[in-house]
Amino acid sequence: MKNNTKKLALAAVMSALCFILLLLGSVMTVLDLSTAALASFVIIFCVIELGGYYPYLVWLVTSVIAMLLLPDKFGATVFTLFCGIYPILKSYFERLPRVLAWSLKLACFNIVLTAIIAVSRFLLGIPTEEINFTL
Repeated sequence: MKNNTKKLALAAVMSALCFILLLLGSVMTVLDLSTAALASFVIIFCVIELGGYYPYLVWLVTSVIAMLLLPDKFGATVFTLFCGIYPILKSYFERLPRVLAWSLKLACFNIVLTAIIAVSRFLLGIPTEEINFTL
């Protein structure tokens, strides 16, 4: 029982850390993608240290709070659809044979990138000029 309490408390602290990173990216809009990537490192730590369903809880709590409270939703959308869930899925993909794992990783990335563009454009109303992923 005591071990589960420690894991839950650590998951709550990791959720708060993810939210603070996303808040920093929301305030400084130049860093929105960078802070979403940094928040994914927190999820990686949860996958390694906590295991089980705790990384899902951290991702879910952080995503809900970020979508509700952040003023700029693009960083929260990227974290919710890609940066938060991808480390969890990657840990499952790595257990499969190498070719299948790479195929699933690429398919996951392409599906999620399409979903990010669709959600940002049609649901959040972000203009197309701001969703420019070209160099």
